[in-house]
Order: sequence, then C-alpha cells, then structure tokens
Amino acid sequence: MNPTKAPAKSEPAATSVWSRALVLLVAFVVIALATSFMVAGASWPLVLTALPSQLLLLVVWLVACFGIGRAILQFVHREHTTFQIVSEIALGMGIVSTAMLLLGLGGALNRVIAIAIIAVGVLLAIWHLRDVRDVGSWTVSAATWLLLILAPFLGMAMTGALVPPGFLWGDEPNGYDVVEYHLEVPREWYEAKRITPLEYNVFSYFPFNVEMQYLLAMELEGGPWAGMYLAQLMHVAMMTLGVAAVYGVVKEVSGNETSAVASAVIAGGTPWMSWLAPVAYNEGGVVMFGALAVGWMLTSIRIPTKLQTAGIAGVFAGLACGVKLTAVPVVAIALPAALLAAKWSMRNLRQSIMFVILAVVVFSPWLIRNVAWAHNPVFPEGMSVFGTAHFSDDQAERWTRAHSPTEAQRSIGARFSAFGSQVAADPSYGWVLLPLVIVASIIGWVRVEVRILALLILFHAVFWIFFTHLQGRFFILLVPWGAMLVGIAFESKWRIVSSLSGVVIACIGGSVVIQKIDELQNRFNYFGLTDFTLLTPLRDEKPTPDEHVVLIGDGSAFSYQLPAKQLHYRTVFDVNVKPGESVIDAWRDGAPSGPGTIDVINPSELIRFSKTYWKIPAPPPEVAAHEQPYVVRH
Repeated sequence: MNPTKAPAKSEPAATSVWSRALVLLVAFVVIALATSFMVAGASWPLVLTALPSQLLLLVVWLVACFGIGRAILQFVHREHTTFQIVSEIALGMGIVSTAMLLLGLGGALNRVIAIAIIAVGVLLAIWHLRDVRDVGSWTVSAATWLLLILAPFLGMAMTGALVPPGFLWGDEPNGYDVVEYHLEVPREWYEAKRITPLEYNVFSYFPFNVEMQYLLAMELEGGPWAGMYLAQLMHVAMMTLGVAAVYGVVKEVSGNETSAVASAVIAGGTPWMSWLAPVAYNEGGVVMFGALAVGWMLTSIRIPTKLQTAGIAGVFAGLACGVKLTAVPVVAIALPAALLAAKWSMRNLRQSIMFVILAVVVFSPWLIRNVAWAHNPVFPEGMSVFGTAHFSDDQAERWTRAHSPTEAQRSIGARFSAFGSQVAADPSYGWVLLPLVIVASIIGWVRVEVRILALLILFHAVFWIFFTHLQGRFFILLVPWGAMLVGIAFESKWRIVSSLSGVVIACIGGSVVIQKIDELQNRFNYFGLTDFTLLTPLRDEKPTPDEHVVLIGDGSAFSYQLPAKQLHYRTVFDVNVKPGESVIDAWRDGAPSGPGTIDVINPSELIRFSKTYWKIPAPPPEVAAHEQPYVVRH
C-alpha cells in the first residue's frame, strides 16, 4: 500500500472500470438471487416476500457502517481499494458494537437511538462518497469473472437465513446455541432496554461484538422475532466481507488480480463458509476481523514509516477478541508472535507492541464489564485464576469438563486423530485446503508474508489440538488465512496453480453443499417464516398474560415467543443441584411455582444432560418415562 495518494486514472479508464465492475456486480446479484429462489423451491414466494425488504435494511446497515468506519480510516489511507472499503465497513461495525455495549450498560437502548446511529452512518457515507472518482487499484480482468462461481453459495446462504433460527441444520452446525444465547441474550437485553448480567444464562458474560449487531437488528425492526432474519443476514454479510477481505489483502500484498480472485474463490468455496453463514453464530465476525487483522499486519511490514498500520491491525484483533474469547490466543497473541518468529527486528518488535496495546484497548470494554459483573475479566473462562463468580465448584468443574476433550480424546494420539477427522479429512474444509496450504507454505517460504501466515496457522492448530474441545468449526480461521497464504505463495509463476486450486475447491465445495440443498429446501418449506409457537410443546397450550412458563431441561428460550418476564429457563451450566435436591427443582430454581405456571419438560434432554455433563443427576423415573417433551399446567 502506498501511503501517498496514487495519481488519478484518466476519466475514460476510470469509467471503463466502473462499467465492467457494474456489469460483474449485476451478474453476481442475479445469479445469487436466482439460486436463492431455486433453493426455496415451491416456497419461492416466501423469499420474494421477505428477502427484498431485509436486503434493503441490510444494505442501509452496511452503508452506515462504511460511513462510520471511513470517518476514521480516511486519515490513514484514502484510496477506494477493496481492502480499504472492507476495512472501513468492518471498523464501522466494531464502533457500532462498542457503542451499543456502552449505551446498553447505561440503560439507553431504544429504537430511536438505533435509527439515529444508522442515520449518522448513512449521512457520513454520503459525505464521503459525494465525489468518488478514484477507484484505487480496482481491475476487472478475465480472472475477475471467476468470482461469479461464488454467487450460488451466497444465494443458498441467503435462503438459509430465512429459516427460523435453531432449525436450519440437523448436524453441526446446529442452531441450538442460537436460540439459547446468540439471539436469546440480545432478546432479553432488548426487552430490558439495558445490558445486564443474566445469572441463569452464563453465556451473557461472553464478549458479544457480533451479537450487538443482532441487538441492533431487533431495535431497528421493533422486536426480537421481527429482527431475527435481519440478524441472520447480517451474519451472511460478515462471512461475505470475510471473503472480500481475503481478496483485498492478497491484492494489496501481491498486486495481482488473478491471485486475489483465486484466494477469494478458495475461501468462499469452502463449505464451512456457506454452512455457517446463515446461522446466527459469531464465526462470521471472527473470519472478517481475523482476516483484516492479518491483512493490516502484513501491510505494516511493507511500510517502514507507518507504525499506525500495525495499530490498525491491533484494532481488528481487539474486535475479533470481542467476538470470541479464543481470538485472544489465536489472533491477539499468535499474530505478533508469528511476525517476530518470521522476521525478528526492532522495527517488528515496535509494530508488535503497538498491535498488542491497541488490541487490549479495543477489547477492554468487555473485560471491564466482566470485572464489574463477575470480578473475572474473562468469566466463565479463567475461573481457576480469577475466581468462579456466582458458580459453585460443581458448576465450574462442569464448565471446564464440557469445554475440554472427552476422556477418549485426551491422549496425544487421540487429539491428532481428531484434527485429522475434524479438519484434514472433513469435507467441510474442502479436503484439499489443508494439504494445499502445506505445499504453498513450502514453496513460498522465502516470502515473509507466507512465513507469517504459515506460523499463524501452525499456532492455531496447536491451540486447537491442545486447548479446545476439538470441534471442527473452531478452526474456521484456516479458511481466510489459508486462502491468503495460497494466493500470496503462488502469485508469480505459480498463479495458474492458485487459480486451479480455487476452481477445484469451489467444485468440491459445490458438490458438498449441493447435498444439503434438499435438507435446506425441506426445512425452508416447512419452517420458513412460520410462527415459533407452532414448533414448541406450547402449540396446544396458549399461556395467558398472567401465566409463567418454566422450561425444564431446555435452554432454547428464543423459540418461545413470550415476553421474557413470563419465561423462565436456565442453561445446563447454570443448574446448581444442591444436596438432597431434585434435578427438576434445580432447573426450576428462582422460577415461580404453583397456580399460574406452566412447566415445559424435556425428558430426552434431561437424560442426555445427565449422561454428558458433570454432576447433573438423571431425571426421576416418572419424568424419564415420557418419550416426548410435555406440558404440566398448574
């Protein structure tokens, strides 16, 4: 990246670039929408009903984030490159998330403020774009058209985002976490009009940079269930921006359009991206911020006088930490370590110090919040160091065991075997992605950027194998980082290899994703835009406004379209079974009892919990005798 503004292109050349880019964009959108309608099958009218208005709101949100982010990043670099624009949108998201957190902690959450945030962002965007002629290093070559191969993946994700949360996939990734906390916690904060600790939902203590956007969606749409489809499309957008970031980083580092396109196709064609995108998880934020943190760090080593560039990398690393705690070791610690290991110098040491300082500053609001709430900055992690807050010893042990490998996976051999099955041989990673990254690392090792990325992926693998509970999707940063590595390593005479690799992975990804289309179509046809009430045991029991519903053995609170004050639940980690107490009573702890209450009891989940989690007793025989969830009205 040249810190000085490049000479303006001639008017005809700039116009030609804009024209070709517009044609490419229109073709991409048409293919994506056609795929979306096709995947919906007989329910395509539902897509036609819901998608246009949701996409309009999504675009307004993205424009607002761009305007806010541009107001900051314009002082570092002013060219309208893909890398710069994606960085500005992502930074805007981070600023909005932090603003929502601070407003929520101060009890100032409401729809008017949410609309005002978006309005200010849009006005800033209009101001910044009032006279845009410089298209930076944009090019639309023959290779650029290969990006159209990703349009069907996006179309499928958009349709998936219109399936009610919690019902999209039956396997990993399933949506239980979405209805238990990714959307449920913002829902409760929305209704409370403030951000408060939920001692019956331990996940409310997690950093929520992505979920703050879901809360914003609920405010904009005027309700949790009105905003849930926009929230899921926001996650699709984050994954899409992650792929765009890969393109932008490789283009910035290599200056080669073919390599950048190949890297984007590798990233976007990997099945995990399509499967995770429409689920309201937070991996999209990790991918987007994690890719940009690396991109700005790689840029910093090419600009000796721009120490603040490493600082921007630190900002994105801090935002990634505010999405998921695992980003602390994997991004905030591993990235400067990889830089110094790849090329030691005092200058790189200064870059690393700046990076770490900014990462801590940006992440600190979440740490400070948890210190105030739990006297533990990373609760429910770090309990052996910082304390267990309101958890009992049994609860703390249950959390630790649940987030560690199973007994059968604790040996070194079993851990590496899990890596082989969950990552290397998992079709979700396109089979050839990891071998391709290894080969590219060897071929491109002479380049410092390749060494940094290779070491970063290696550090990530070590952390995944030895310090996680070995779930494949938690290695998702392999996708953007690996795609960057391949594009940069093969950017000279090996460009054809990266292009072919992109096509191969996209074809593999397409064949894997196609197998999911029938499942997606069936779920969309059955669940699409339906009322959650029809999907719960309460479908034949209509609670009155004075009645309270108590979930026993079920944390999927978002599935119950009731005011939060009427609904009582807890996650399995928040169950504290006291000596002599029934497990049913432990689940009911703190909830109303007697007349005016409705118990929703899930025997199969109670049995599963007792077999899976530490110190969760089996349900009484009279409860276990039921084969299906059932309702007891008092």
